[in-house]
Amino acid sequence: MISRTIQSYIPNLIDIRHDLHRHPEVSGQERLTAERVLNYVKPFEPDWVLERLGGHGLAFCYKGEHPGPTIMLRCELDALPITEINTFGYRSTVPGVSHKCGHDGHMSILIGMARLLHEHPITHGQVVLLFQPAEENGEGAKAVLHDETFLSIRPDFAFALHNLPGYPKGQLQIRNGAMACASRGMHLTLLGKTSHAAWPEDGKSPAIAMCRIIEGLTLLPHAPALQHCFNLVSVVQANLGRDGFGTVPGEANISATLRSDHEDGIQFLIQQSNLLIEQWLAIHGLEHTMHWSDIFELSVNDPSAADFVRKAAQNSQIPVHEMPDPLRASEDFGVFTQQFPGALFGLGSGEQSPQLHNPDYDFPDDIIEYGVQTFWNIVQECINQETEAQLQDMD
Repeated sequence: MISRTIQSYIPNLIDIRHDLHRHPEVSGQERLTAERVLNYVKPFEPDWVLERLGGHGLAFCYKGEHPGPTIMLRCELDALPITEINTFGYRSTVPGVSHKCGHDGHMSILIGMARLLHEHPITHGQVVLLFQPAEENGEGAKAVLHDETFLSIRPDFAFALHNLPGYPKGQLQIRNGAMACASRGMHLTLLGKTSHAAWPEDGKSPAIAMCRIIEGLTLLPHAPALQHCFNLVSVVQANLGRDGFGTVPGEANISATLRSDHEDGIQFLIQQSNLLIEQWLAIHGLEHTMHWSDIFELSVNDPSAADFVRKAAQNSQIPVHEMPDPLRASEDFGVFTQQFPGALFGLGSGEQSPQLHNPDYDFPDDIIEYGVQTFWNIVQECINQETEAQLQDMD
């Protein structure tokens, strides 16, 4: 019955997804997106609503008549500063910004859950639908968690999904323990002294140090101390000097992403990066500035929460793939799973789908149904287990 009900929602949820896709907003600027979500969910009469949570975040609560667990389902509001090259009718209308990670689809799934919870109320506990801001820069989950208003939620379980290109449509991806890599964004500026190109010895060019640091950073993941886990350093930006043949540059900039699927791995990369930079600064007599951003903690799945996902899939005969390794990508949902039992799982978006953050990527509409069905089943599994435990305690 529920599966047929969900199927009847899909045309409307696709329209919603396309509307959200047309109007993307980057991290921290999701005000209009939040307004759209609020307008879509309000007709489904949540018991209470929290606005401006951790920025532009929203939370909608649906309560049962009887005590029970608080189950939080989370999606993301933000898009990316990427120019879309798709030509379909619902393509982005915002220059240089587009939903290239599928957050429009994730939002549509939770809006579908709002309608389902309104039309088929739960009996025990409460379900909180969190529309989180600023996932892409790693700031949103922390901002929500540190928002005093969030203290009124305190979930017993937290769940989130992310669509995954490269896997069959609708197939769930799950594993116990580490699910998504920790990562850090490093911004380094090397400061020397400009000089005339005819007298380079009278200046301090950072050119050689820049090249050595880039080379050293990319070699760090091959260190013997890191062979027990996946590690990667990706140089994402490098700038040196200006287009003027008479001047040797005095400044260089390097930005790199460090990532690992183990906490000791990310800490090793950070430590060794600092040592490498200090070494080449000393050799060339350079000053520097450095700061970190886009800080994503390791996202770790609680085994009991991951089992809820497995049972939810089994109940609807949705295929499940046990991932041998964590996702290379990072997800700030790990901030929540550090505090509450929870699980992040993948939802296959097609083996031929363009990769996330590609300019031609688009969330596939035909997996919305799988997302809503899985979340609904997860909620039922959590409620049933907790109420059974309460009855056993009473006995």
